[in-house]
Amino acid sequence: MQKTASKKSRSRTEQLHLHHFNSPLGRIELAQTDKGVCRISLSGERTSLAAEMIGSMRGDFELRSGGAENRKAAGQLKEYFAGKRRRFDFKLDIQVSDFKRKTLVEGVMKIPYGKTRSYSDVARSVGSPRACRAVGNANATNPLPLVIPCHRVVGANGLGGYGGGLELKKKLLALEARHSGRS
Repeated sequence: MQKTASKKSRSRTEQLHLHHFNSPLGRIELAQTDKGVCRISLSGERTSLAAEMIGSMRGDFELRSGGAENRKAAGQLKEYFAGKRRRFDFKLDIQVSDFKRKTLVEGVMKIPYGKTRSYSDVARSVGSPRACRAVGNANATNPLPLVIPCHRVVGANGLGGYGGGLELKKKLLALEARHSGRS
């Protein structure tokens, strides 16, 4: 695809693989580093994944299409949409701060399929009971929606927000309710 360099230079050029596919939600874009899938972009997000990733990468990198983990992720996401998968097992490269990592991995990723938890439930589960807003911010900047199921986090008095929009959040919750027998 293309080669891009920034101010800081690494001794080795990292490869960034991009892949996209159509889903019941619209176009889904995936980005993969050498370590694993680092970003999932759902239809309706404002910037293209390629532009976003180019803006956030440091050092030299080479943009390519495809990627083994991206293809594995796409297959598993298609199974999720068909109601045949509840957990994902492809490699991830979660590039967030320590608090966000704790919130997303130890809190949000542990919410069972077809269930919801409030922002305060998640804050308590990661040992920061007063950090409801920080939990909301971690969810709002979740780089791996669906895999890290931030759509399962709801407000105490309603749905709360969702980066892909509330209609998308409703669709995802309905999909999981239907396939978990709770519809």
